[in-house]
Amino acid sequence: MLKTILHIDSCIKSKDYNTLRIQQYVESCNSIFKYMDFFKKNNIDVVLIDNSISLIDEMPNEIRCLIPTSVNIILKKNDFNYGYINKTAGVFEHWKLGREIFKNYDYIIHFELRLTLLNIDIIEDFIQNPISMFGWHTRRQNIKTIEINELGFFKKNDTRFKINEYGKDNRNYRDKKFNDFHTGLFICLMNEFIKLVDNTDLNILIKPSLQFGGMISLEKLLMCYVYYCLPEFKMVEKLNIKRYSSYYNMNNIEIY
Repeated sequence: MLKTILHIDSCIKSKDYNTLRIQQYVESCNSIFKYMDFFKKNNIDVVLIDNSISLIDEMPNEIRCLIPTSVNIILKKNDFNYGYINKTAGVFEHWKLGREIFKNYDYIIHFELRLTLLNIDIIEDFIQNPISMFGWHTRRQNIKTIEINELGFFKKNDTRFKINEYGKDNRNYRDKKFNDFHTGLFICLMNEFIKLVDNTDLNILIKPSLQFGGMISLEKLLMCYVYYCLPEFKMVEKLNIKRYSSYYNMNNIEIY
């Protein structure tokens, strides 16, 4: 049986730390930890990594009490937090903290704490047919061939996958006309994921890029890496996650 790790990406005490952020984390914890029996049954270990605190006692009680004892927790508060400069670098910081654990697994399921998992369809699909799986963060709806080009199974450098059209050469990565991968929830072949982690320099990520017209976005970086490096991958139509688009308003909700 394949060995899979579910990595819960957490940054509890970020610069946006407030009561609403805690509420969002509580909802997120409840949505993911209710499936612990399912994860155990399907050989999926769970690890939570947070680089904003050094001790479990620094975690708000509302969140700490929800974490099952079987969850492996890695905490390390860094004196220099790359995430304060560029959120992409902050995520890679977490990934590098987990590298020694990650290398013992065949696949990684990445889940950003603050998302609400509406169901586990994508994970059940993965168990039935193990493959790297991703969803779109933004989608251009005015392209007639969108359903043909962007969903389904693809191979590395697949000519059916319109990488340039979807933003590789876009100078302004925040332009919503272009498509990028959603990085809150995805599944990736571990050996390829570790190559991405090992070959990414955090000091490069915190410097503006001429190619992207600013800091490199995680969504676009992951999209380009998957297209050029993964042997095969699947684009799914729905991730079935809810995201609060603001740390300060519980009414601003996006569904993917």
